[in-house]
Amino acid sequence: MLNGTDGDAAADRTAKRQDTGEPGTAPRPTYPEPVHRSPRLSSRRRGSARPGPTRSRRLLVAAGAAALVLAVAGCGEDSPPSASDEIQERAQAGLLASYSGTYAITDTKGGDSGRVSVWRTPTTLRLDVRTDKGISTSITTPQGTVACQVPSTGKKPTCLEVAAAGATPPPLFDPVLRKVFGDALRVLGDDDNGLIVEAQPSASPTSAVSEATSCFKVTAPSTQQKIASGTYCLTADGIPTGMNFASGTVTLTVLTRAAPEASVFEPTTSPTPLPSTSS
Repeated sequence: MLNGTDGDAAADRTAKRQDTGEPGTAPRPTYPEPVHRSPRLSSRRRGSARPGPTRSRRLLVAAGAAALVLAVAGCGEDSPPSASDEIQERAQAGLLASYSGTYAITDTKGGDSGRVSVWRTPTTLRLDVRTDKGISTSITTPQGTVACQVPSTGKKPTCLEVAAAGATPPPLFDPVLRKVFGDALRVLGDDDNGLIVEAQPSASPTSAVSEATSCFKVTAPSTQQKIASGTYCLTADGIPTGMNFASGTVTLTVLTRAAPEASVFEPTTSPTPLPSTSS
């Protein structure tokens, strides 16, 4: 039996053994449960490389990138307009122009065939054709077309109402030049006009005015009666500077970029209705 002193000594010896870490003398420490990691995740953490894309996939990505580059590059480059588009744009601008001008007319042999004076606004047109026989005038307004004659002999001028509003005058009172400065511009400005248009860089007739001009060879089908085949030269804002037809040439010599006075479009004398040809 152990007395108190012996018990204390035994307890001290037991404590000493626990402090020394001898087997069986101290409780074992506890640790958290180990984390189970997948082999793929572990390999990435160890710095192993991820498998790369296949060759076909790389080629597909490269092709897509090339197509994107070409598309972006193409956005900044517009193709030049065709001759048809360019003359259409100029003619449409010409229909809205206001000006007056004088043109020289020559025949196919280069001989002087007279002068034509033109006054134009978006809604009105007057042409005075001067020859040795006098002055032939055509005035077109929203109210209709009037044709006048002023003989060089001094006889009294006469004027006739040859067409109602929006109507085409009879051929006898519808000179080619009225078509050139009126109907021709409207036809050239249409989207579907059936014309064949070719650029003619070296076809510009000699002009006495300093105007930048582009010329176009226009071929009209036989069914198109409102425009004559020939070469048309127009400024950027659609003012004709020269035309060349099978019957001769018209060349601009004087140009005034200003709206004509309203009085210009009044007939020389009071017009009378065109006599009816019906029986």
